[in-house]
Amino acid sequence: MYLSTAYNCYHPDTEIFTDRGWIPISKITTDSHVAALFDVGDPENRLRSGGPPTEEIVARMVQPSAVVSYPYSGQLYGLDASHSAYLVTPNHRIWRKGNSKACREWYCRDAQSVHGTNQRFMIAANFDREVEDPPTFELPEAHNARSGKAMDHVCSFPFNSWVKFMAFYLADGNVQHSNKVSHTIVITRKIPEKFISDTLDEMGLPFTRVNDQYIIGPNKPLSRYLRSFGKAFNKFVPREILQASTQVMRLFLDTIWKCDGDRNGGPNYYTISPRLRDDIERLLILTGHAVTLRQRDRRKEKRFCEGRPINSKYVLHEAHKLGYATVGTSKNWNTAYFKEFFHGNVYCPSVPGLGVVLTRFRGKTIWNGNSLLELND
Repeated sequence: MYLSTAYNCYHPDTEIFTDRGWIPISKITTDSHVAALFDVGDPENRLRSGGPPTEEIVARMVQPSAVVSYPYSGQLYGLDASHSAYLVTPNHRIWRKGNSKACREWYCRDAQSVHGTNQRFMIAANFDREVEDPPTFELPEAHNARSGKAMDHVCSFPFNSWVKFMAFYLADGNVQHSNKVSHTIVITRKIPEKFISDTLDEMGLPFTRVNDQYIIGPNKPLSRYLRSFGKAFNKFVPREILQASTQVMRLFLDTIWKCDGDRNGGPNYYTISPRLRDDIERLLILTGHAVTLRQRDRRKEKRFCEGRPINSKYVLHEAHKLGYATVGTSKNWNTAYFKEFFHGNVYCPSVPGLGVVLTRFRGKTIWNGNSLLELND
């Protein structure tokens, strides 16, 4: 049977990144597919003993071999810095490396030893994904509820063009349907005109320009499909893009960022839809970016991007591209680290590879250790 070698677990408010997005750690089971780190280098060729350098680490989705949960009463050790946060039991395995240029290897130390010291914490990793994208995207058939017959003819578009179009639509599009206007799609221009018009031409969609709006249609099959993505407060990313290759994910992100993002003041992405917020964060993580999430008080925090007001509720901040966050300098170590008494259940999955999972706490993501389990003969 499996026995825990150390009770090193997370506070129940921790979330784990899975193939379905973020899941509360208390809901993780051995059937879940969680993000974990693997060493793809050759330890024998390393100059120093220890863990792997950043360039020899990849992330993969795996099933936990076991899940630890037990009642705990006592101090938890925490971190709440600008780009990283956790709250764990004292002997939890913290994935880190020293805060100097000479320190290249990543490995785990217990939370008590790390507490209050100069450290670098991993906040991003490259995912090992091999996905072949289809050449085209076909709109799903709509059928009559009574007869079961197809209601529209099949429409297909070049896959990459459809990906860019969906970014336009989710950021600034809507479907108009009334007695006067039927099955018409409207996209408001926030990016260079040629970028939108070239994409619509690639898809074979006729359009007209009215001021800063692109009027497409009437197109009944496409408008019917787009209505399934809801309105501004509940829009979401299509499943086909969430499961696409890394290159396609980046194409979608680059396009939607041109519409609703702000790379000058952040870089930040703004949305009013909680589901779209989660989907964009998921794509950023899968493409190797570090992300922090926060909510805006729109009454107090007024922001503008290229002269237009930003009214969105949620802000996704794409952190710096180094892949790690530095904590413990003389400016912030005494406020970033903290201790907190806790009484209740703590949790942790055990995964193969380096024994490190992607966690989120207080809106900040960090790769961190898990409970090591061994087989007891």
